[in-house]
Amino acid sequence: MPIRKLITRSSREYLDSDDIVMALLRTAADLEHLLFCKLFFEKRISWKLMKWWTLGTYIRWNIEMGLIGRKWEKALADFLRLRNLAVHERIFIDNAKKNKKALESIKRVVLSVCNLIDKTEVKYKSSQKLENEYGKFLNKNRSLTESYMK
Repeated sequence: MPIRKLITRSSREYLDSDDIVMALLRTAADLEHLLFCKLFFEKRISWKLMKWWTLGTYIRWNIEMGLIGRKWEKALADFLRLRNLAVHERIFIDNAKKNKKALESIKRVVLSVCNLIDKTEVKYKSSQKLENEYGKFLNKNRSLTESYMK
């Protein structure tokens, strides 16, 4: 049975260098990818259905489907709230950078999710159809990425 796994080395290096913005961004991207993979590979939910889902939707579906244990629910809710503050409240990060207590709190929340990511495996039964569909998903994302790199 194949196993897919992510490692949060980059997020932890950003935290160690006090680059909170990059740590938060990288951890959010890794978490979203992990949760997508759990749903895609383990529950066979089409990437076409999920391609516009938010991080909150991925979290909710993974918890409700039992792919992520309920013991992680609070940590994920805290992280989602933090990520949303950083993205939607334009001066949140600027203010947090000036507050040592806030920075430590942010680090704790990010590290908690890094621990979840590092511990979580995607275990699934492989098939050629599934791998082909994942290839289509990757190609779609690659073309979007390349459009920004020109």
